[in-house]
Amino acid sequence: MQSPQTANRTDISTARWKIIFFITLPLLFFVCIFSLVRNHSIQKWDEKIISSIQNYRTPFLDRTFQIITDSGSGLGRSLVLVPMLIYLWRRNLRLEAWTLAGAALFGQLITWSVKYIANRPRPDVITDLDMPTDPSFPSGHALGSAILYGWLAVWMGQHGYPKSGALMIIWALLIAFSRVYFGVHYLSDVLASLSLSIPWLTIVFSLYYRQKRSQQ
Repeated sequence: MQSPQTANRTDISTARWKIIFFITLPLLFFVCIFSLVRNHSIQKWDEKIISSIQNYRTPFLDRTFQIITDSGSGLGRSLVLVPMLIYLWRRNLRLEAWTLAGAALFGQLITWSVKYIANRPRPDVITDLDMPTDPSFPSGHALGSAILYGWLAVWMGQHGYPKSGALMIIWALLIAFSRVYFGVHYLSDVLASLSLSIPWLTIVFSLYYRQKRSQQ
């Protein structure tokens, strides 16, 4: 039978390996996509995928995905983020509120930094949406939504609402897909965004748990 000290060391070691797994592998995936984008090696496939998706568009799907994609905009995310921060603050969950705010803020800084490093032009397709003028890679809608709804998914799962957390993840994935559906992003743009959100959220929650333990 393991002593409490040995069991504790095992738990810490397991947690560290999980952190390495959820940081290293997604970052390696992101670096691969980034390299392919910079070398234009994936451009042809990206264009084929967007072109194929446009063939399946319908008025009903357009209206549905319009609602979904709007929820992933800066304004749409704010309508979820601000009430959530107020709720956490009033419940005296100050650490959680600061963690969520920091995750969203620095996630936005990561988005803009990578956008102007990659400087990838937007897809050259006809779309019903106003084509944004900022670089295409990565998708701000997808990355921002993955961070926000990913944070909510983890938090809900910890508080006994795993099904609600799963819905948050599904919603974030739908927002990411909506950007490709409307032709304002390539598939590689949103995949890169999703892969960046995983290590960032892992870092955020690792710092959160460390601070939480230090307060006990």
